[in-house]
Amino acid sequence: MLFLGFNAILMFKRYLILLFSLLFFQSLLAQSSESISNRKMLSRDSLLMDLSLLETALTEMHPGLYRYASEKEVSQWFKSLRDSLPETIWEGEFFARLAQTIAKVRCGHTYLNPWNLTRSVRLRLFGGKTFFPIGFEIIDGKFYTTENASLNTDIKRAAEILKINDVPITEIYAKLKTIAKTDGNNFAAVDHYLSLWNYEASTWQAFDLYLQLFYPLKNDTFEVTYQNFGTSETKIAKVKAQTKQERAEKMITKYGKAITEKELWKIEHFTSGTSIMRLGTFATWKWKGFNAEKWFETAFKELDSLKVSKLVVDLRGNGGGLAIHRSQLASYLVKDTLRCDKIGKVYIKITKFNTELLPYIETYVELLKAGLPEDLYSPSDNGLYEFFEPDVCSDIPPRPNGYKGEVFILGNASNVSATFTLLDHANRFGYGTFVGQTTGGNRQGINGGEYAFFTMPYSKIEVDIPLKYFSSFTPQKDEGVQPKIPVKVTQKDIAVQNDPYLAKVKMMQ
Repeated sequence: MLFLGFNAILMFKRYLILLFSLLFFQSLLAQSSESISNRKMLSRDSLLMDLSLLETALTEMHPGLYRYASEKEVSQWFKSLRDSLPETIWEGEFFARLAQTIAKVRCGHTYLNPWNLTRSVRLRLFGGKTFFPIGFEIIDGKFYTTENASLNTDIKRAAEILKINDVPITEIYAKLKTIAKTDGNNFAAVDHYLSLWNYEASTWQAFDLYLQLFYPLKNDTFEVTYQNFGTSETKIAKVKAQTKQERAEKMITKYGKAITEKELWKIEHFTSGTSIMRLGTFATWKWKGFNAEKWFETAFKELDSLKVSKLVVDLRGNGGGLAIHRSQLASYLVKDTLRCDKIGKVYIKITKFNTELLPYIETYVELLKAGLPEDLYSPSDNGLYEFFEPDVCSDIPPRPNGYKGEVFILGNASNVSATFTLLDHANRFGYGTFVGQTTGGNRQGINGGEYAFFTMPYSKIEVDIPLKYFSSFTPQKDEGVQPKIPVKVTQKDIAVQNDPYLAKVKMMQ
């Protein structure tokens, strides 16, 4: 009989524990993969009840629902969706069909929000190996590669993607445009919205969500037809699909760790007397210990002490967030007081939530549960209530230590919400020269501010419903903000990593 020493026994026990642990976790992983691959089917009768509740919620609460469509048209959208439903439908297909319906509202803040889905729905729909491993920028409907997390090294930067799984990119683009968020008839933001440019595991991109809903993968491989920049040869490559986490890790390995949230705010000074203030987001509410007021104060003191003659404020990629940051920045740039009564009005549709809908609503607006105080609103002749929100509308006077030099603001289609209004005000009130491309948003006003996060009880699919309607002070065109100095990005710019925005600014030295 073989006797083992104490250390050998201990090692053998550890081996058994490790072995059983590995088998256990492999079993869990297999169960998880099986749950992802098994499609959940939804019944038509239950979805009809869901859609009835959602239609009621939208018509009762959304102040901008009829901004770009009539009541009859909205009703017809839902009727068409109901009539198209088979007796049973895969939840992913229903998700995509509902997204197409909601996109017709033409409100950039009304959409199926992946952040607000229940974890089980997210896991089933988006938890598997369905993520495209190649980043790209869309320019005029053409897809040009930017990053590549696949093992295929022949797909170079700025290659044009012509097909995915033998489906022409023109068809894919046309299909994806049906779910793209827009404000009114301003479609400038569509290419940016559908581009694949953010690979953080904690974020979601429309292309990732909807490509595999419209064109489900038959295996774990994408077949990509492409043409490298500067060549005439068309090639085909097979690249493995990845999970969201895998792609994020591979992108970090290949291109380095993404910048942290707080690094999205930074200022760089150059010997030419030019400084660049990069503000990548106004959504800073989760940044622990961050004080935007102090940050701006320090930054503009530096500009003053360095005698900076030209300030470039880079807002590219900034999709908005806290409106207070817009006002803080503007206060250092304006030369004369920016009057709040010149900006516009705010309207709401309801003054109290429907108690029958409350079980399906999550919101930060607690006042609407009990009912708004009567001094906060007044009936308007447009069928809405004008909303008098305390302490929101206040004049923005120039700071005594405000910036006195030349200001250029870089922006593009990514700018919606608070950054859209900042660029709109810069154009209207002259506190900066807008360099770039037409913004998202809409000069007629947008919807947003506060939200009802509405989750349908059967399908568990959530829709963000904005509760405020922002109206322009005077009649405006149905369009985004137009740059004073337009910029065109080309395939060559992507290939050689040239920044045509900064090139325009430098040309004006």
